[in-house]
Amino acid sequence: RELRRVEDAILRLPANLRETLLLRTVEGLSQGETAQALGVTAKAVETRLHRARKQLAALLEERQK
Repeated sequence: RELRRVEDAILRLPANLRETLLLRTVEGLSQGETAQALGVTAKAVETRLHRARKQLAALLEERQK
């Protein structure tokens, strides 16, 4: 049940944030590898990952209420 809740929240993220989050955390790519795969800078990956985690936490908190 918890896994489904997390999956649903991830699907609600904007595509660019979702892709970054999945490549880094699920696929295990490094920041540089993720940047190369997405055609962006390593700094952009860092920023997107931060935003993705923040939005994911907010979505999960919202769903608990």
